[in-house]
Amino acid sequence: MGMGISCLFRQYIKKQPRGGIIVNYEIKETTFEPKNYLIFRKEVKMEDISDKELWDKAHEKTYGYVKEHSIKTAGAGSAIYFSWDMEKGTTDLGIGFPIEGNPELKDPELSVYRVTESRAAMTVSRGAYENLKEAHNQVMRYMMEHKLNTTLTIEEYSASSMEKPDPKDWETNIFYLYD
Repeated sequence: MGMGISCLFRQYIKKQPRGGIIVNYEIKETTFEPKNYLIFRKEVKMEDISDKELWDKAHEKTYGYVKEHSIKTAGAGSAIYFSWDMEKGTTDLGIGFPIEGNPELKDPELSVYRVTESRAAMTVSRGAYENLKEAHNQVMRYMMEHKLNTTLTIEEYSASSMEKPDPKDWETNIFYLYD
C-alpha cells in the first residue's frame, strides 16, 4: 500500500495554508467502543468529500435499507475514512451510521463494517463543516507529536444539518483511532 497513514498525514499538514482565524480544539485520549456500521463505501477525490450528491445517495441507500429491512440504528450519522492517498488526492470513505447486530446485506453497494474497541484521540468541532479541516489538522498534529499511528478516522455527526438547520448548532465528534 506504500506509505503509512501517519506519513500521509504529515504530508497533508505540510500542504495546508497558514493564516486566518484558528480555533484551538481540545484533544483528549479516549476509548472508542466497538460498533457495527452500515456504510456506503467509495473511493473519492478529496475535493469531492463534501459533494452533496454523494452524501444524499449514501443517506438514501443506508436509511432506506434499514427502514426496509427493520434494522435498528445505534448512533449518529458517521463518516469513516479508511485511507488517505495524498499522491492521488483520494480517500476511501464510508458514509453511514452504527447499527445493532450484524445483518447479512442484500445490496452490493452497502456493507457492514465492524470497528473493534480501540484507543483514540478525539475532539469536537462545533459549527459549519468548513471548520472540520482545522479540527482534523490539530488532531493530526497531536497524533504526530505523540507518535501515535492512526488506523482509522471517524466523524460522528451528533448534531447535523438534518436535525438542526443552523450551522452554529452542528456538532461533529472526530476520532483518530490508533494502535
